[in-house]
Amino acid sequence: MLVAAGFHVRLPERQEDLGSIPPYRIVSRTHDGNIAYIYADPDACHCLYVGGNKEYAEFERLRAESDITLHSAGRAGGAP
Repeated sequence: MLVAAGFHVRLPERQEDLGSIPPYRIVSRTHDGNIAYIYADPDACHCLYVGGNKEYAEFERLRAESDITLHSAGRAGGAP
């Protein structure tokens, strides 16, 4: 979903860089007055997903859309 939202995959310059970010959570960092959103995946790809405000907003939109779809599917068949 991160890639679909426009996040870019980056390999860390040093392995310590990957360990300095909490895994499996999007965190924000400010660099030169700009906000970057970073997601560390130390297991599957050993990489970072990096995006800005636009990509983060799209990720949140996709996540909300996915949540709505999942909840709607649970009501199929007349279940309350």
